[in-house]
Amino acid sequence: MNKNKLITANIGDDSISIMDIETPSNITNVFLKELKYKNGSFIANLIRRKMGPLDLVADENSNLIILNSYEESVISVDINNGYFEKIANVGKNPVCIKIFNGNIYVLNCDSNSLSIIEEKTKELFEEIYLGEKPTDLQIDKAENKLFIANSNRNNITVLNLLDYSIENIKLNSQPIRIIIGKEDIIVLSYLNNGVINFSELSIINKYSKKITSKSIKGIFIDIVKLGEDLFLLTNPEDGYLYKFKNNDLKKYIFLGGMPNKMVLDDERNYLYVTDLLNNYVLFIDLKKSIITNKIRVGKDPQAIILL
Repeated sequence: MNKNKLITANIGDDSISIMDIETPSNITNVFLKELKYKNGSFIANLIRRKMGPLDLVADENSNLIILNSYEESVISVDINNGYFEKIANVGKNPVCIKIFNGNIYVLNCDSNSLSIIEEKTKELFEEIYLGEKPTDLQIDKAENKLFIANSNRNNITVLNLLDYSIENIKLNSQPIRIIIGKEDIIVLSYLNNGVINFSELSIINKYSKKITSKSIKGIFIDIVKLGEDLFLLTNPEDGYLYKFKNNDLKKYIFLGGMPNKMVLDDERNYLYVTDLLNNYVLFIDLKKSIITNKIRVGKDPQAIILL
């Protein structure tokens, strides 16, 4: 089924931006504090400080589950009716949220923990402590496992969801992003020697735990996989989208600004990239390798999803 909406979480002005992909200029900016509970009261009457929407996912009913970094909470938003519902408070500086098998998983960077919330009852029923400064969480649905990047511990935590057993995979760099493959996981990390900044791309076999790594010059903030050995990476320092194939890194498309998070649209063969500096979402036609549109969204767009 085609996904026709593109949604960003904008931490700078406590908003989400919703656009139709076919007519992207048709955009709606929803400010969280203007939403109402079902009883009619406004969020702004109960929450005075900034909320800080940093990440979001959609549930099976297409409601948005939004992670607020400043308020340290998870909320649900019915975008069709404009209703808001508080789900739970979580740990300090939450940075990543996922939904799987009836549970909501929240990664808390400053608490070094994983909060697990039952989606139906909205109860926080588990808090699991991890390595230092976890930054990314991805789900291996086939194996019923969570893979968590602990940036200050230079390792990946593997959490088995069947028995909550934990295994750690040691790296030589600071992991920030994870991609789950059939047999491998791909990890984007930082290597900083104090003089020249490098990143590292590691491929870890899920079963043997064999690690193959390649150092690449520059700081990259996000990564998507296009093919067996083809990756795209965003560089916020020089504004380029890079292509990494067969251990070779090349500049691909100049995006400008400060490219940040990406989402891949397989159906249309498009890539959508947030620009933190200019508050844009860039539409990139991967077949033609060109930018076809720049749509202004809310301030400081972080997460971006297709719905």
